[in-house]
Amino acid sequence: MELQPLDGRVVLKGLLGKGGMGQVHRAFDSTLERAVAVKFLRGDDPRETERLVLEARLQARVEHENVVRVHAVGSLEGRACLVLQLVEGKTLADLAADHTLSTRVELVRQAALGLDAAHRQGLVHRDVKPDNVLVEQGPGAPLARLGDFGLAHCEEGGLTHSGFPAGTLEYMAPEQLASTGPVDFRADVYALGATLYAVLAGHPPFHGLAEASGRSEPALLLRRILADEPPALGAEVPRELALVAAWAMQREPAARYPSALAFAEDLGRFLRSEPVLARPPTLAYRATKWARRNPVAARAAAVATAAVVLGVAWAAFAERRAGLDALEAARLGAEAQRMENAMRIAHLSPAHDLSPVYVTIRASVDALRRADGSAGAAARAFAIGRGLQLLHDADPAREALERAWTLGFHHPEAALALGLLDGERYARERAQLPRIDDPKRKEGRIAALRARFREPAVARLRLVPAATGADRDLLEARIALVEERNADAAALAQAAREAGADPLEASTLEGEAWLRRSLEVYETRDLDGTLTPVAQAIPALRRAAEIGRSAPRPRLLLAQALMHEGVVRQQREPIRADRFDPALAVLAEGLALAPKDPDLLVVRSEIFAEKGRLARMLGIDPGPSLLAAVTSADAATRAAPSNRSAWERLAWACLNYARELRDAHYAVDWAWEKGIAAATRAGGLSPESSVPPSLLSQMYADRAETTGIRGGDSTKDIEAALVAARRVAEIGDRPIVSRIMLAQAIRQDATRRWSAGEAADARYAEAAHIIGEAFSRGEGQTALAGFGVQIAVLWAESVLLEGRGPDDALATVAPWAAILWTRVDTDIVAAAQFAELEVLKVQAAVLTGRDPEPEVARARPLLEKVVKAGVYPAMRGRMAEVELHRAAWLAGRGLDPLPALTAADRYAQLMKAEDASSPDGWRLETEVVLARPSPLAADLARARSAIDKSLTFMPEDPRLLALRGHVLAASGDLAGARAALEQARTRNGRLACVKSLQARLH
Repeated sequence: MELQPLDGRVVLKGLLGKGGMGQVHRAFDSTLERAVAVKFLRGDDPRETERLVLEARLQARVEHENVVRVHAVGSLEGRACLVLQLVEGKTLADLAADHTLSTRVELVRQAALGLDAAHRQGLVHRDVKPDNVLVEQGPGAPLARLGDFGLAHCEEGGLTHSGFPAGTLEYMAPEQLASTGPVDFRADVYALGATLYAVLAGHPPFHGLAEASGRSEPALLLRRILADEPPALGAEVPRELALVAAWAMQREPAARYPSALAFAEDLGRFLRSEPVLARPPTLAYRATKWARRNPVAARAAAVATAAVVLGVAWAAFAERRAGLDALEAARLGAEAQRMENAMRIAHLSPAHDLSPVYVTIRASVDALRRADGSAGAAARAFAIGRGLQLLHDADPAREALERAWTLGFHHPEAALALGLLDGERYARERAQLPRIDDPKRKEGRIAALRARFREPAVARLRLVPAATGADRDLLEARIALVEERNADAAALAQAAREAGADPLEASTLEGEAWLRRSLEVYETRDLDGTLTPVAQAIPALRRAAEIGRSAPRPRLLLAQALMHEGVVRQQREPIRADRFDPALAVLAEGLALAPKDPDLLVVRSEIFAEKGRLARMLGIDPGPSLLAAVTSADAATRAAPSNRSAWERLAWACLNYARELRDAHYAVDWAWEKGIAAATRAGGLSPESSVPPSLLSQMYADRAETTGIRGGDSTKDIEAALVAARRVAEIGDRPIVSRIMLAQAIRQDATRRWSAGEAADARYAEAAHIIGEAFSRGEGQTALAGFGVQIAVLWAESVLLEGRGPDDALATVAPWAAILWTRVDTDIVAAAQFAELEVLKVQAAVLTGRDPEPEVARARPLLEKVVKAGVYPAMRGRMAEVELHRAAWLAGRGLDPLPALTAADRYAQLMKAEDASSPDGWRLETEVVLARPSPLAADLARARSAIDKSLTFMPEDPRLLALRGHVLAASGDLAGARAALEQARTRNGRLACVKSLQARLH
């Protein structure tokens, strides 16, 4: 077994003590950036190393505050080790006598809750005892954390080298000591009772019995535990607690608490001074115990004939029960096979709606769940799990299959099903990781996912035997796919198909492997390299779709491959409106087979989002495509309410569609409300992901901007955007994104303050500073530079409108502008952002009395380039502004401004023709008329009509109100002008044009 070396990443600090399998050291993990505990394996026996890795795999599955977390498994200084959560404190055994009774009971209750979390993952600890419960001392109450899962039972177990059962004898259940078969969760419940006993009495239950004999050999202790009852707890122990401990340590597993949770709940009742559920043993139970302790007397009291009758009856019953169990297991195995065959036949049949098949399988699963009796419990759990797996209910399927495995159903089919589920879960979680800026954090997150899902998946798949060479190649292809050896997986799947393996499964696996390989290359930004594997994925998936005429999965993968190819090609080739139509056609086939398949619906939403983006770039209305993205994602959430991807996709779709509605001046509130609700739901399903709060921050900031334009109070939305941005920062996996979100919210707050007539320079400067922090990290430079320029542009505009020079804003933006300048020839977005900055420099030059021609010479060709690309229609407005500033400069020098004004008017009219719903085109038309030396009455009437049109879109905008005052003053309506200017002053008294015109009118 190969272990990943951790040298250089983990630095030892000192010895903490000894764990169940070796020494435990304090250490520091530079990747995770926190103190950790490192547990070394005692000795170098390969079998012990296997157990160490098993411990890591099992314990990493359990996420609970009362369980010690496993961060990594590997080798350090040439020795196998685990990297664990560092728990500062001692064990429950060390602390038991030092705390109050209620504190000790509470710590045992917490350990039981952690154990219940392990049980829900299908694990049996098998070595629960006070020494394996760590107690963390904090500012508040102490916290118990269960650790040392090295003996946890999943697919392994057995005896120690001495021949005694693995574990600590004094805390082991009788059935565990007897080794009569696999033990279940109730053995841990017994150990919890023994742990409570030890905490209350100061020693294990049978400690006194072993010592009384004068000998302490394990064999004697084992015999005592099997034959005797634990001594009663002393009078100093409350009766309710003694009952709880005794109830948990009942000799028969069925007589104990049914779960660790039930045990914890009874301790909670005691702590709350409520009646506990545990009750004293019945007379029959005591009689049975007496008979076991006094076998001679019991035999003497029994009638010989009764013993014979009872013996015969018991033998008959046992034989009948064994036969019934075998028959039931066979029947349930046949039921699982029947469901699988029904689905396979349906997939190979001519194209048809699979809904009736799903309904039939769901009914079979429900019937299995309702079945009573313990006969065939393991086989029943397996059949339920396989049925749920066929229905794509991954998490419930995994829970049922883990239960089957725990109950002893170790068939290859179970190992295969569990391995595939864990492998799919790893791939899904890996794909849903956000773009993590910090490489160390990213590697840490990936390593955690591998330990939790990938390694268990491979271990299970390795247990599956292969009958033929084709089966072996197919199995190895599955393993390679889970291990992310995608090219190897594709080659093995192809070899399996050619050797006669299931053609549908082999072709699907081959295509999926090539698709994953293409996505893997795409992450390196090698566009040419990513097209080669996707070109191999598409024919393999088409072949699978032809074989499985009613199989949805090949069509899902094929649609993803075609979408991926389209995304890559649109970055290398001319833009085409039909780029994603082939992918949509394949999805239509899949949805005709499975109309409510959430995965198909999510991919459909993604493709329509791409179509909407293309439509906008081509000047086509993107609204229908963006709305289809919303409706598809919405349908996916209804089909699978617990599907995190569906909710995130819905939030993205609503964000994009809301921006389109806002820009087109349509009603948009419903889209924001739906998107915010979706992002909130996604955050509840994945609190560790930074994607939902980043979506929330963007939507709240967007809504705040629109509310401000409408003249409403955007304070609450801005605060919500800041809270969401800070949540992204707390999660910590995307420090650059969190700074962008925070800067965006602060920038919006600055705009709100300025629109309300408050000073905003400090807030703009704060937003720019935050972007500067992200910029200094050296990653994502172009995108960050563009965002920083956007902040500087708004800052500079507000300053210029106040009649001040924008020196601070322009000085802040200088390093970002330098980055953008290097990309203007190849990046149209960078060209547009740099051009906007140059327009402001033209205005600043005119304001300070400098010749603006150098800035005009830089701005004009960039603006023309962006306008020609057809991506940003608003750039025509910027071209008009450049000509207006030139006209002002020329008029101030006694030169003819009419050529510049004519050009400005032409650009304003073009902008109106392209987007009549934009207030900027109408505003610019008004400004052109007012800039004429002696405007005619007809021109002033046109200007008045234009500014009134602009105000229909933004009725509270102080700049437009001031401009209306200028038009009315030029038209001779001084009373109307004063009223309009007073409205503008009320909205924002910092505007220089309002102050100057009011002074002239008075």
